[in-house]
Amino acid sequence: MPENHRFASDAEYLPELRRLILANDVRIDFDAGHLRGMDSPVAIEAEVMWWAMFILAATGLAFWWQGWEFAAGVAVAAGLVYATLGRRWLARNLRSRVMGKALADIGIWRKLWRHGGVSLHCTAAGPAPALECRASNESWVRFVEAILQSRQGTALGSEDIAAER
Repeated sequence: MPENHRFASDAEYLPELRRLILANDVRIDFDAGHLRGMDSPVAIEAEVMWWAMFILAATGLAFWWQGWEFAAGVAVAAGLVYATLGRRWLARNLRSRVMGKALADIGIWRKLWRHGGVSLHCTAAGPAPALECRASNESWVRFVEAILQSRQGTALGSEDIAAER
């Protein structure tokens, strides 16, 4: 590891990243569509299935009660509810899982970073450079190190972070 690194392993950088996020010095963004897949380390397929079962049950009940025309309307309405409210609910749950699980467990964080669909953005005021780091092709450790070093006056640029691929 280069000698300008403050910690010996990425496991020691993860609490720093979490602290920076909680202090609003770093913003973490997600591609919810990418992270909802079955191979995502933070996705829970049962949440999507819950919505599918709700739509199916509502449509079936409507068909039994009023016939296929009414059931078709219920299916469309339930699909619209999922598209507007359900996706937001799933994205919020995904964000809380990343904040609660992935940023607390280096194993999950490593899998998530390799999977992709996550980006980090420096929002700190002051001497911190305007940095951005995207999974999985950039080093989040160098990103955190750049922010920590910028607070000591030896800032790294975006090109240094991208070079650490």
